[in-house]
Amino acid sequence: MRTSRIENLLTAVVLLHLGVTVGHAVAHIQAHVTLSIAALFFVLMVVLAGPIVGLVMQHAGYPRGGASVIAGTLGGAFCFGFANHFLIPGTDHVGHVTSTWQPFFQTTAVFLAVTEFLGSGIAVWYVTRKRSRQ
Repeated sequence: MRTSRIENLLTAVVLLHLGVTVGHAVAHIQAHVTLSIAALFFVLMVVLAGPIVGLVMQHAGYPRGGASVIAGTLGGAFCFGFANHFLIPGTDHVGHVTSTWQPFFQTTAVFLAVTEFLGSGIAVWYVTRKRSRQ
């Protein structure tokens, strides 16, 4: 089965998001920014695993379903990350990290927001585009 440009773009954004997520996790560890058990569970299941599961589904013959999972998980990840990194005062806020890792933490937080916003938007576009063609 031949993949379209939008499928390739979505794959690239999900893989880029995975790389940024790993980098941001390193920043969390090095800056000693801990998460609650609930937040850690959300990060592992929604931010990290969710988009990968959606990508696997998309390439395993469930393109709309996989893209829907990607849209939902990256959209949820964007809301969670934007709130915790930029709005809610706390240890996970970009302005409260006080170590030599602060610039890297801030940069990866911004790139997470960008990849999550773009990825969820592209996935929604893909799902609605596929639906209108069927």
